[in-house]
Amino acid sequence: MSFDPVLISSVGDVASFWRLLRYIPPPSACGIPFTYSFFRHDIRPEWEHARNKKGGTITIVIFDRDRIELSDPQKLDDIFQLTLVSCVGESVSDSATTLNGVMFKCRQNKPVTLQLWTAHSDVAKLKSFGNSFRDMLARVMEAKNLQKLEYFSHQQKQADANSLASRMRSFTKPKPDCTI
Repeated sequence: MSFDPVLISSVGDVASFWRLLRYIPPPSACGIPFTYSFFRHDIRPEWEHARNKKGGTITIVIFDRDRIELSDPQKLDDIFQLTLVSCVGESVSDSATTLNGVMFKCRQNKPVTLQLWTAHSDVAKLKSFGNSFRDMLARVMEAKNLQKLEYFSHQQKQADANSLASRMRSFTKPKPDCTI
């Protein structure tokens, strides 16, 4: 499947942000598959982008129809809004230097994941940022569902994607570079 993001809108101030948030459908109302990407100005949601190359993604499962504690569509929408508000307000520790953007990914027969795209792979800073982000999400999610945030570097994912061994074991879950 080809992935070519389409710019819907740019946000330059608080008013334009709230206007955008008001008019786009929340994740619970979107069809499958869908991906929402919200990135800093001039950063594309691509591994190869210069500002993403040295970073990676912190991945969190935020909605799963097969797990009762993660199956509330309203919580999915609350997480979506809280995450975007926190990004715009840079209210999460180290977000100004760590966070490049976020993705909400929904695929057929898979849990909905939130990916936090980072600018670097500094484990100490990632853990500080990840823990602060976890604290923010704890406002709308139960703490037991936020215990494992996994970080995958873009360099490692690219190396895995290009290897024959990776293609042969495509059904196994990749190992994260670190867990926060």
